[in-house]
Amino acid sequence: MALIGLLLVGCSGATQAHWPGLTAVGERVYVAHGTGVVAVDMDARQQGWRYTGEGTVQFYAPPAVEDGRIIIGDYGSSGGLFSSGLTVSIYALDEVASGNPTVSWVKDDIVSGRVFAQPLYVGDLVIVGTSDNQIVALNADDGSKVWAFQTGNAIWGQPAHKDDLIFVTSVDRHIYALNHDTGELVWDKTLSGANASSPVVNGDLVYVGSFDKKLHAYEMATGTEVWTATAEDWIWGAPLYTAETVYYTDLQGNVYAVEADTGEPIWAQKVTGSVQAAPVLVDGVLYIASTDPSSVEIPQGYLTAFNAADGSPAWDAEVQVEAPIHATPVVVGDSLVVAVILNDTNIFEIIQYNLQTGAKIWSFTPPTE
Repeated sequence: MALIGLLLVGCSGATQAHWPGLTAVGERVYVAHGTGVVAVDMDARQQGWRYTGEGTVQFYAPPAVEDGRIIIGDYGSSGGLFSSGLTVSIYALDEVASGNPTVSWVKDDIVSGRVFAQPLYVGDLVIVGTSDNQIVALNADDGSKVWAFQTGNAIWGQPAHKDDLIFVTSVDRHIYALNHDTGELVWDKTLSGANASSPVVNGDLVYVGSFDKKLHAYEMATGTEVWTATAEDWIWGAPLYTAETVYYTDLQGNVYAVEADTGEPIWAQKVTGSVQAAPVLVDGVLYIASTDPSSVEIPQGYLTAFNAADGSPAWDAEVQVEAPIHATPVVVGDSLVVAVILNDTNIFEIIQYNLQTGAKIWSFTPPTE
């Protein structure tokens, strides 16, 4: 409940309640937080560039990056003294050889709700979910609206895509399958709990974690529910799959591995604190980021590694991080990178850890501007 309260505070405009949006492509990490989007070169260990929106605009959704183009939605800004409206913009930035990116286009008349979730690049389309119950497809080249679909509540997770379908989860307790080209509804299913995370597609199945304490597997083409697997608490983070196994977590820190085709349990483990981020899998090792707000006066983050096959520990001990971890870590080379908000501040830090040992390699806090 503390975690959902945190996000609800953020929805009301208390921007300090948010955590960074984190994306990685190659050796470059992109972080959206506060007034800017920052690109950090992990190999060179330095900031590559910073883009700052105009006025009081804030950024929190992870950027979508494809072939040097960055798509990012903002948290919106007030319309001013004589307007009660909220102006929300979507930006296309193009990276250059050196220096700050160029702005390809900015659209402030396409959506009216805050952007929480990472946009999804699908060919020449960018799919964006909003807090005012919309999923919108934009032309990636010029930002023009191609189609829009109305849900029953906010969209917190990045949509998923396979073949000619776009899959969207919403806080309205639904999963929707939409036609990629037109946005028309192909099927939808109602769950008994809200959905905060992204759906994921594996083969012919779509996996959805829910606040109903279940992981659901649906047939991709028809929406027929094939199986469910249970958890002890809400499933917030997106599941993770391989060809044979699906991994998921809950807010009590439980980590589960089940068979991808049947949902039958394989193993279960537990980490310190609560898990909101999605699992990360590299070379047979499963990495879990968690936060324990009750252990000390200042909430602590933890990284834990398990052997994906049997759930046995892959490190001798957990790695403790001196700040909560809510955003899903990213992999850069042979390292795991997390983004945290330094306690009692609104300043973010990225921290790099060795994948094999959990040893801290490097950390970076961008200069204040």
